[in-house]
Amino acid sequence: MATLRFSDLTNSPDQEDLIKKTWRGITFIMITGVILTLALSLFSPKPNGSNSTFLEILSTFGCSLLIGGAAFAAGGFGGFIFGIPSLGQNKESDLKYNDNLIQISDWLTKIIVGVGLVQLNRIPGKISELGDLLRSNFGDQSWGKVASLSIVFYFSLFGFLIVYFWTRTDFTTIIKKVDTDLNDQLAETKEELETAKKKALEEIQEIEKQKQILEAEKRKIETVVESIAAKKSSELVKQTPGASAASEFETLKNESPEKYKDALDKLKEKVRTVLKSKPVVVTDDLQKGRWGGKSENNGKQIVASVSTNIDNNFYDISIEIYDTSKPLDVPAAIFVHETFNMPDDVIYVTPNIDGKAQIMLSAYEAFTVGALFADGTELELDMNQQKGYPPGFYWVETR
Repeated sequence: MATLRFSDLTNSPDQEDLIKKTWRGITFIMITGVILTLALSLFSPKPNGSNSTFLEILSTFGCSLLIGGAAFAAGGFGGFIFGIPSLGQNKESDLKYNDNLIQISDWLTKIIVGVGLVQLNRIPGKISELGDLLRSNFGDQSWGKVASLSIVFYFSLFGFLIVYFWTRTDFTTIIKKVDTDLNDQLAETKEELETAKKKALEEIQEIEKQKQILEAEKRKIETVVESIAAKKSSELVKQTPGASAASEFETLKNESPEKYKDALDKLKEKVRTVLKSKPVVVTDDLQKGRWGGKSENNGKQIVASVSTNIDNNFYDISIEIYDTSKPLDVPAAIFVHETFNMPDDVIYVTPNIDGKAQIMLSAYEAFTVGALFADGTELELDMNQQKGYPPGFYWVETR
């Protein structure tokens, strides 16, 4: 069988005209066959030489048409089997065709040819037996055998040729049209999917762009807020007796009672040494996880109270460190969030008259605060985990 590529099938005007002429010829052949069958029925001789009645003629003609129709169907089946084109897949097509019918056609073609060649010597005898079986339609005479076989040969031959021609033309055109329509639909669907995908990608990119803009605006606002909080906190620390940032350490030392001077030097050295071995664990909450995670340790405790500032956008924070068994008598280093812009993020504090190391800060949300003493005692308080503060002070942890 010839290999046919559907995408290459195009009927030119000349081909279309030739096909129409061929079908007109086929129509003539079929009409001629029916007329010949009718003539055989009309002029079929009777054994006694009498004329056939109308019912006998009608019966003979009907049986002849049945024989011719059966022969046409058998020949047409052979023509269809031999006429099916093998399927050449279009590499540009995304469709994979089911070629089971084509494979069956190929197998049957080989089987029919093979069996026909092997049984070739028996074919004449089988044809004769067929004629004997069918001649009763024409009065069970020798002439009836010839007439029956003539009908069989005529209709089977032209049945084969007609269906073969139809298979090679109209059937192939139908397959081509289905193939073209499916590929067009597939291409249209793919185009729609690509358009939708492109549109979705553009929307995602636009969302990401807007998100980045919002993040940038948010960061600008946070920077302003942090700057205000840092400025307020710096002023509060300066106003607190016995407290100073690392940059004002010498001033604090000079203004402190004599009993705290050596202790402050030792504490400063301890801070310098310890900070080298204290890596940042949580980048957006600098002191979290750096100072042991305990708010009470070695008889010392750190607490914080929070109240809403008159500004409503900030919170006033009071951080206190005290000895649980006696008044605190040693200075402490308090470590705060980096947004307070304190050198080394540390504030040095000496005990006040109440025996507590206390500082005031201003912030817009909770953070972790740490504390260190010269003897190595460490304290840590995560204000985001404490209860009783104003609701707006807390933030949602995403880590």
